[in-house]
Amino acid sequence: MLKVRCDMAIDLVLVPYHGQPAHDPEEVKRSVARDGTTHFHCYATAYMIYKDQRITLAMTFVRKSDTMLAIVRRLFKRLDVLHLRIKKAYLDKGFYSIGVIRFLKARDLPFIIPAKTYKKGGVSKLFVGRASYSTSYTLRNQKLGTETVDLAIARKYSKGRYRRKRSKWFAYVSYRVRTQPLQIFQFYRRRFGIESSYRQMNRVRARTSSTDPALRLLYVGVAFLILNLWVVLKRRMACDVHRHGKRHNHRGFTILRMCHFLIRAIERRQGTVDTICKPAIDPLAQPSTPAIERAQ
Repeated sequence: MLKVRCDMAIDLVLVPYHGQPAHDPEEVKRSVARDGTTHFHCYATAYMIYKDQRITLAMTFVRKSDTMLAIVRRLFKRLDVLHLRIKKAYLDKGFYSIGVIRFLKARDLPFIIPAKTYKKGGVSKLFVGRASYSTSYTLRNQKLGTETVDLAIARKYSKGRYRRKRSKWFAYVSYRVRTQPLQIFQFYRRRFGIESSYRQMNRVRARTSSTDPALRLLYVGVAFLILNLWVVLKRRMACDVHRHGKRHNHRGFTILRMCHFLIRAIERRQGTVDTICKPAIDPLAQPSTPAIERAQ
């Protein structure tokens, strides 16, 4: 049980999948082509941001027909067991919907979700003026009705970074986050650490040609456990405390190096195979007799 106060980030990760579904078409989701395929196994994760530690606490398999609201409910059902005190929740743009917003409001949980923008209409009509500002906005859905939310409109200048010198507009739905729009923009940037966790997870994830979604889910879960172990060990064992309280890693304890340590420990415990036994009958020394000669 964790009795800490932390931020939480929720997002989806897609693992490329080649071939037909193993049992049910619901196992595979379609998305933009990547790694030679448009089919993926999808997983949703909840990621804790506490001090300088970033740890994945919950994960669920996402089926093709799952709604964003159903995904969020499953994740929070797992998080409730830990009794976390969540300061703010950061969700990806894909969770921008009336159902998810109402669910988070019902839990009285502060959150930030980027609003979907279009070239014409919608939130994009609010991108006017020369400065950032806050306003209210009403979402409409034929089945769910309307929902009024607080909207932070942030105008950010690139100042030559990313080869851009123009300003860019950002829109965020927020709840119980009382601060300036540009500060909300900075808060939401903390969520991007979850993208790094996906990249590192894929570096240590076991590869398989199996089509079994349960086995592939197990491999993804084990990869996240290894990643969490690396985060904790790096903080406790491979970092020195700076006089100002900051920690600096200077021993090169990378996640791949830790994986090599684990492999060596498994080899010492289970043993290794360093010889190949010659079979009693060498198939190469005695070529097989053609079937026609055997018949004669």
